Amino acid sequence: MSDRTIFFVVATKTRINFILRTDLFRILKEKNFKIVIVSPFWNQKEFIEEFGGDNVIFESLYDKMTRLYLMLAYWRGQALKINHPKIKFGIRIHGFITRRFVKTFSFFKSFKTVLRGIIFLLIPKKFRESQRFWDRLLSFFILDRCANWLFRKYQPLVLIVASGGAEGRDVPFLLSAQKYSVASVVIDNNIDAPQFRYFSPPFEATKWAVFGVPGKKELEEFQQIKPSKLTVTGPLRYDYYFKEFKPTPREIFFKEIGADPQKKLITFGAKIPVMYPHNADIIKIILKGIKDNYFNQPAQLFVRFDPRHDPQFYPQFLNEIVYECAEIASGREHIANLLYHSDVVISIVSTFCIEACLVGTPAIWIGFDGLVKYESYEESTRFQYDLDCFKRIIDTGAIPLAENFEELIILIKKYLLDKSLDREKRKKMIEQEYFKTDGRAGERIAKMVIDFVS
Repeated sequence: MSDRTIFFVVATKTRINFILRTDLFRILKEKNFKIVIVSPFWNQKEFIEEFGGDNVIFESLYDKMTRLYLMLAYWRGQALKINHPKIKFGIRIHGFITRRFVKTFSFFKSFKTVLRGIIFLLIPKKFRESQRFWDRLLSFFILDRCANWLFRKYQPLVLIVASGGAEGRDVPFLLSAQKYSVASVVIDNNIDAPQFRYFSPPFEATKWAVFGVPGKKELEEFQQIKPSKLTVTGPLRYDYYFKEFKPTPREIFFKEIGADPQKKLITFGAKIPVMYPHNADIIKIILKGIKDNYFNQPAQLFVRFDPRHDPQFYPQFLNEIVYECAEIASGREHIANLLYHSDVVISIVSTFCIEACLVGTPAIWIGFDGLVKYESYEESTRFQYDLDCFKRIIDTGAIPLAENFEELIILIKKYLLDKSLDREKRKKMIEQEYFKTDGRAGERIAKMVIDFVS
């Protein structure tokens, strides 16, 4: 086994698909580098069996940050907020999306918040506004068991992480990489990342693998990342769709999910109620369209509930729909087949619709709030689609935005009648946002990593 070591930090189940089940990991593993996978799944039998090998080592991802560390990370975000109108707009949208997450009032918590604010203001301005100050302060308070000891033990040449600190648990590794002069590569920057994930400067990384040209331009403009650090590679997370995916026969897949292969499949990606409390209204109106034969052909509704979204919240519909929970049905082959065999896919401000386009299935974004009419536009779901990345896609016509029930039902009917409708628009959108559709982003990123090692 080579002593040339590469770190992979894999913090969540989703990142397993996007980082490890890719050509990037396969190529580097086959090149016989020493691979260290740092993950909360490090000791799970199936995880080890799938990704292990003679040159692969598993280490635990320490996830118990101190309160002081978390407070400093929060202060860094507050102190270094990017003063760009697009970022300010993203913060406004984020505030309205998360408004329902606000917990009940607590005097003690409010007192602590005020106290933290006073301490924060006592920090001299020249330090408060210095990214170097905050990153050094955070480095000082990172527990040795978080990351530093791993860098000393294995002496990696390259660190591979999903984000530039947006994920939280990758921050100690990015800071340790700086401390030990290790090259770092950020590889999973979704199209909303520049305007919606980095309200303060990302942590320093050597290279960023960017999905497409629009994302590169935004990271340059919003986060002031040097162009030399940004390489457009295509979307690693979607290589599977472009190159490897082979559909399961319709009859077999429908049997697996409990659907009727003789009926059209309308798939709805339902967000958790705290983010979108109007799922029941959407389900109800689609079921009514099916019962009233508005679509002029037999159809069925399949609902995919987001993680932490309990289907039992909708007992009145469970006998009328086919459904699954995302935590259980999380495999990429399953998701790809679901999207491919759907006749139309519907979701709310989600890349679920974009993924449907990647496998040739028409998709619709919901831009209204069920039966509710909010007084303020900014409280509405429609407001979220004003982010630049969604506006770009809507402007291509690839994913139409339904702004009321009537538009939603009409769009569903159109796509059920002709699944090829708007196919060229979908192709145009994919080329616009994702650089190349050859499924070789993993190869391009692997070459970047190998160049560092060499």
